[in-house]
Amino acid sequence: GNFKCICIILSHKYNVSEKNIQWSIESSLKTMSKYVKEEQIDVMIAVDVALYLYLIPLQIKKICKCIAWEHFNYYISPNKLVKYARKLAAEHADCVVVLGKNDLNNYLTQYKHCKNVTYIYNPIAVDTSESTPLTQKRAIAVGRLSRQKGFDMLVEAWALIEKEVPDWKLDIYGQGPLQKELQGQIDGLGLRNIELKGFSDDIHKEYMES
Repeated sequence: GNFKCICIILSHKYNVSEKNIQWSIESSLKTMSKYVKEEQIDVMIAVDVALYLYLIPLQIKKICKCIAWEHFNYYISPNKLVKYARKLAAEHADCVVVLGKNDLNNYLTQYKHCKNVTYIYNPIAVDTSESTPLTQKRAIAVGRLSRQKGFDMLVEAWALIEKEVPDWKLDIYGQGPLQKELQGQIDGLGLRNIELKGFSDDIHKEYMES
């Protein structure tokens, strides 16, 4: 027969009150249960472990299989809501998928009654069959401009590099909430060879030219 799997990706603010969280989950449960039954969904995937809170009622009632996908490093956003969701997922989800061996070990260490935890590395979405000729004095960094990516530390490090090799340049590709802050840091350090390039629709080309 046919096998159906669906992912839930919800807009979810972790700083809302516990009362609002409870109301949101309860109000969603009827709709989700009805949808899962009508569409005969076999597996639901919470794309963010905190969203497993929406799946736990389905799990308890055995309406479908439920998977929690840990989208961040274990130590990112360690607030009460995320900690609670992780504990529930570790003990009840049919599977928790984390980003690597370190986070797998974190789960196994922190939660003694893990049901089923595995890891899948983030995929490489570029062609790796060819190599850059390494003719350009150019380094690049790629990622969301957010706190956990550590671009502020990269800028600090580049301040030292630029003094030693002033003919090299660094291009940072990506967008995010820290763009203005990073630009201010670059300007404050007087760095001339760093540029925030924003989004690229051909990042493979940029890799090959670095």
